[in-house]
Amino acid sequence: MRKRTPVWTGLVLLSAVVILLVACAAQTQVKVGELVTADQAKKVKNLLPPSAYWRVTHGMSMKVAPTDRIDWPPPYREATEKYSAQVRLSPDRRTLVGLRCRRAISST
Repeated sequence: MRKRTPVWTGLVLLSAVVILLVACAAQTQVKVGELVTADQAKKVKNLLPPSAYWRVTHGMSMKVAPTDRIDWPPPYREATEKYSAQVRLSPDRRTLVGLRCRRAISST
């Protein structure tokens, strides 16, 4: 039987991606508060998904915001920790097995 991957590994991976994006921002010399328009789009190309880059090159402007930590609301975090043992990835690692639809968690 294959050993299941703990839920926290996904959080570690997500954190690594965020750190990588922050490092890329430092290399591209984009400053907080800077307005990025089509003229400066190449400066942020490696920081944006293709759809957002396309929008910037076609007239959308973006104001660079500071990075900030966004924590999950406590009910979401608690539910994830409580039910994470019931869910796992399928052998092809494309779908979740054991996921049950529960009522929505109110954030208020």
